[in-house]
Amino acid sequence: MRRPVEIPQRVEITYCPRCYSIRVRGRWLPVSSYEEFMERAKELIRSGIRARDPNAKLLSVDVSMEFDEPRAKVTVALLLGGRAVVSIEREVAVSWRRRLCPMCFRRAGGTFEAVVQVRLFNYDERVVEKLKSVALSSEFANDVVELEENRWGFDVKVGSSFVAKRLAEVLRRSVDLPSKLVESFGDVRRSRDGRRRGRLYISLRFINLRRGDYLVYRGRAYTVDSVSRHGVVLEDSSGRRIRVSYAELIEGFRK
Repeated sequence: MRRPVEIPQRVEITYCPRCYSIRVRGRWLPVSSYEEFMERAKELIRSGIRARDPNAKLLSVDVSMEFDEPRAKVTVALLLGGRAVVSIEREVAVSWRRRLCPMCFRRAGGTFEAVVQVRLFNYDERVVEKLKSVALSSEFANDVVELEENRWGFDVKVGSSFVAKRLAEVLRRSVDLPSKLVESFGDVRRSRDGRRRGRLYISLRFINLRRGDYLVYRGRAYTVDSVSRHGVVLEDSSGRRIRVSYAELIEGFRK
């Protein structure tokens, strides 16, 4: 007699022993808790269960299992012929496979494709902490290889150049401060295929000026006389003052 439901006899669950992300259909899916990890593992088993009889309909699939245990208990509720509800229980052999995900592999080797260099004209701990929380948020956590603080701000080493560009834009919009973003390439090397490859460096400078700050604007030295939401008033050594918008300041700014 043909069984009304197909339940796999064995399931392999591949997970990263460092971050506990799970590999599902070729993709590594991050988790934020033990409960989420186990739910993803159970979903791997559920995804292999399907009704074989055209008159059968899956009502529910319950999976009971523990981490690193070799077996899971599966209980399936079926509707047969539109009337009878049938409950089927099976044991599924579970093979737990440990494997470093690509990002943890890069972290282990210290390799990265890009660096986002976050700097503030005046170090502000409140702003720095807010920016760091963005860089280490769930959106970017799996791509950040390392975050290094310094007295001007911090550097973020990122496994992907694409993600680094996205991170820089999100950081730029996360605080209400004028900023200047510059991209460049360094550490240029020739790969095995003969191509020249470099590491992307993204300089993101927030210009949080205060009265009395010293800066160079369009080749001349100035002291900041006043700061407003729309721009600043600069004063040179002869006492001459000029009003500069933030857009103009960013174009001709040097510390």
